[in-house]
Amino acid sequence: MVEYLLRNGAEIDCTARNGFTPLHIAAKQGNHELASLLLVHNASVDAISRGGYTPLHFAAREGNVELVKKLLHDYSAKVNAVAKVRNKDRLACVEVLLAAGADVYATSAISGFTPLHNAAYQGHLGAVRCLLSSLGDEEDARAELLASRTRSGSTALHLAAQQGCMQVVNRLLEAGINPNARNLVCR
Repeated sequence: MVEYLLRNGAEIDCTARNGFTPLHIAAKQGNHELASLLLVHNASVDAISRGGYTPLHFAAREGNVELVKKLLHDYSAKVNAVAKVRNKDRLACVEVLLAAGADVYATSAISGFTPLHNAAYQGHLGAVRCLLSSLGDEEDARAELLASRTRSGSTALHLAAQQGCMQVVNRLLEAGINPNARNLVCR
């Protein structure tokens, strides 16, 4: 049906009220076949929804490693989605995004979360380890990432503790995060 519509002039990047294009929806639903069809017909890989999401965000969030690779390598999508990878089973997507040069300091426009904040909040120990190790032996870079704050002033440690993610709390402490940092509500 989609192929028929495209052959007959349907707008490939039409948007819903939320700014989602058909490629956003295909990526969000994990529909690799539909995403591939849309890409072949030149769908915009970097279209941004009203919430600030691209199709790459959804592919990464859903753990669709093959679609993430296709968007990055075959269609040169902008690497900006590592902060959106949330599910514990999505470590492979984090690794692919970091290998493609994703910015570990990128922040969400709404929450101010970095990828480390998101991983800590979700209790995603593998992603926390991966993000910290991506900095290698650069102590200043690690210190900067560990000291980064959300819009509410929280560090990754605050978020992990708030969610009861003790393994993540321990890893952050081992990495040198400040255990005495206070957020805007003095916690």
